[in-house]
Amino acid sequence: MTLLFKKTFLDEYRNSDSIRKMLKGGELLTQSEFVSWYKPKETRTTRHTSEYKDDIESENFEIAMEFLDDICDEVCRKIGTEYGQIALRKTANNLKSSSKSTNKFDLLVAVSAGYDKQELKSTTTVQKNKNKSIVGFIVVEKGECKLFKDQVCVNLICVKENTIKGSVILGAYLYCIKSSYFLPKNQKGLLELAGSYTNLAGFFSYTKLGFDKDESLYHKKCFHNPENLTMSVDLQKYEKKDIIDLVTGDKKRGDFSDQVIDDTGIFACGALTSKKDQIIQEKIGKAYAIYHYVKMALEEPAGEDLEEEETFLHLIAEIEPSDTNDEKLVKIKEYITIQQNKLQKSKRTVSGGKTRRKRKQKWILI
Repeated sequence: MTLLFKKTFLDEYRNSDSIRKMLKGGELLTQSEFVSWYKPKETRTTRHTSEYKDDIESENFEIAMEFLDDICDEVCRKIGTEYGQIALRKTANNLKSSSKSTNKFDLLVAVSAGYDKQELKSTTTVQKNKNKSIVGFIVVEKGECKLFKDQVCVNLICVKENTIKGSVILGAYLYCIKSSYFLPKNQKGLLELAGSYTNLAGFFSYTKLGFDKDESLYHKKCFHNPENLTMSVDLQKYEKKDIIDLVTGDKKRGDFSDQVIDDTGIFACGALTSKKDQIIQEKIGKAYAIYHYVKMALEEPAGEDLEEEETFLHLIAEIEPSDTNDEKLVKIKEYITIQQNKLQKSKRTVSGGKTRRKRKQKWILI
């Protein structure tokens, strides 16, 4: 049985006119649809036993999941973080070792326009073209957070730059949870924001879809990497149509009764447009990421010794290795105040859009 992305649920979402527009002629494929389309290896038909067919399906599935290896090689070099490498490799291994009967993981893949024109042959050229057609994907896992064993968490979400928005994939995850009748009624969306507040694009995207910081998830039985920001969304606050409207931007968080939980003020400030202001905002984001890291290490809810990495903490020069965690928190707050004052003095405009120079596509872990 499909874990989350059941075709009947997904059809309601992906066939919505507003979602189709965001897909730019492309499509969202369920795990089985993706494997059937990808078909990197032709199957023989000389044997027809159910056992043999299962072996072929499992083999096709494993080969199809190898596209993650290519993405790992490309993304990990660009991310350059231990989290990115571990998350991608773990996901690739989990999916490749699983079978179609496994009900712990599920996969949704976004492909670009013209994907269905690709041949079903197994030549190297065809496979390269199919890989190019993949513009994003999300992997979800049931029970990744042991505190909520029946909840389906976002294990990994990735999109190619300058293609579709990650929100359209994340929206499918929320929509299918809301539609599900075989999951607990009190379902929430659970995830970790890779890089915490240093990942401002991901922070804005997740918060716009209802996610807020949830430090209760930082636990040895749930998410315990202090370099990431644990976030959750209570889906009881939204109807299915609301989720689509949040994805498309037809509705904002302020249109609902729920209040954005953001003690940094970054979301309220919005994505800034001038280069000068963006640099300051990035500094503030890095400072809050470090503050979060030190705070989590200080509280040690995971019950483990958490070593602070100099590569992370050196972003703020005022911090000394000999400082206690309490001293570090004070210095980080002082640094943030200085940067915020600089931002207030600068003339800024708030815009929801971004302009980027054309360049070679790369994958973005969000």
